[in-house]
Amino acid sequence: NKERDTDISKLILNRGNRLIEHGGITVSNALIPKAGTSQINLDYDSKGNLFGFYSYSLSNRFQLELSAGSFNDVNLVDNKHSSLQSKYMSRNNLNYRIGGKFVILSPKNYDPFWMTFRMSVGSSDQPNQGYLITELISTFKLNDRVAINLSPKYFFSEIESIGALGVSSYINLIDKLQLIPEINPVFTNGVDFISSIGLRYSFEPGKSIDLYYSNAAGIQDIGQFFEDNEYRFGIKLNFIY
Repeated sequence: NKERDTDISKLILNRGNRLIEHGGITVSNALIPKAGTSQINLDYDSKGNLFGFYSYSLSNRFQLELSAGSFNDVNLVDNKHSSLQSKYMSRNNLNYRIGGKFVILSPKNYDPFWMTFRMSVGSSDQPNQGYLITELISTFKLNDRVAINLSPKYFFSEIESIGALGVSSYINLIDKLQLIPEINPVFTNGVDFISSIGLRYSFEPGKSIDLYYSNAAGIQDIGQFFEDNEYRFGIKLNFIY
């Protein structure tokens, strides 16, 4: 059906939208690169957080994720999370995790938008405490310049469980430059409000750099759920090959 194919082609990413595949800052999107593709992100911020991320698309529907890194100089707004901070986000406490993304809906299968279920199991080195994060991510391409993401997510540990809603957009300013505004309202006996803004530049196909400003404790999974007293600048390098 030619008319149906035309409608679907409007949803699938064109060359100018490919930067979306590099992911977000603190809000994930529902896309995964094609089967056999590797993805690497390296992140460092002005407070000394350092994280690395690697993923591999085992198929067009499933992506395996691995990451590790450590927090530094975290000072949360809300003291009620002090026990979580001491166990997972203390200085030089290595965090590592394994997870995956499974595509539920995709315009390539004639669905109206992308939807992905994501799960990540993580742990800290000291005192070796584990946690689970789940997300149901939807990505909508509005036009050739703008896409939006909605990501209800849930953090679970033996200490505390927390729900949040990630909302973000990708705005193509020019062919190789993208603006990424994000918010993460967190619902725990009130509402913590985490916000970030990123500017992404593609210096080569499959390679980009993000400059961001955020009050999240960190852009790694667990850090997305906690508001820091101060905003931080950061840099993230993205590679797809």
